[in-house]
Amino acid sequence: MTEAPELMLNLSAWIERRRRAVGPYADHIIHSVSKYEAEIERLRAVAADLPAAVTVKPLEWQGPYACNGYRKGNWKAREFSIQREGKNRYRLFKNHIDRHETVFETLGEAKAAAQADYKRRILSCLTTQPDPAKDAAHSPIYDLIPLAIQEAQKGMRKFPQPNYVISKWAEETGEVTKALIHNAEGRESLEAVKGEIVQALAMLHRLFVEGDRVHGLRALAEQEQSDE
Repeated sequence: MTEAPELMLNLSAWIERRRRAVGPYADHIIHSVSKYEAEIERLRAVAADLPAAVTVKPLEWQGPYACNGYRKGNWKAREFSIQREGKNRYRLFKNHIDRHETVFETLGEAKAAAQADYKRRILSCLTTQPDPAKDAAHSPIYDLIPLAIQEAQKGMRKFPQPNYVISKWAEETGEVTKALIHNAEGRESLEAVKGEIVQALAMLHRLFVEGDRVHGLRALAEQEQSDE
């Protein structure tokens, strides 16, 4: 964890500093923030489990070697090299051909420029790993799933097994199709279409959790567990 977040999360120390600074007049401030201490402690624990931040390793320089008449006139690291051209003159090369336009006054400045170029090119090749669960949570249909489960639970209480759930699923998907066509023709609202989708998803949920005892279909979730 970096220094700044650590200072921000060290609430106990902050409270003590405020009390020493302004005495009892800080009590109203302390009371207002102390209730967040448990949550902050939880966040500290979460932060401690986070993987270390990815960073680019520093270049490992070799040298100096003799160059341009100087006993210490050349340094190398990967595709970079630095050549001393005179007093307070250090030229950076990439692939030993491409010369940096800037002549640096110090060796440290030239090395920093090489590190910056190296880091920029490495990071430009990186990308984030897609998170399917996170992407699903941002899908518009995600908001309909809890509603569908609620409808399924109501249906299971009102019309328990044995029940023609497969046939109901076919019926509801047909209603979705009809609603979509009517929506395209301007005769059905979006909310009505969503309502039909919720009902179809509810039947799909019932197939997963209870199956269809009329047709002899075991719950899909039960089959999945047995397969494992």
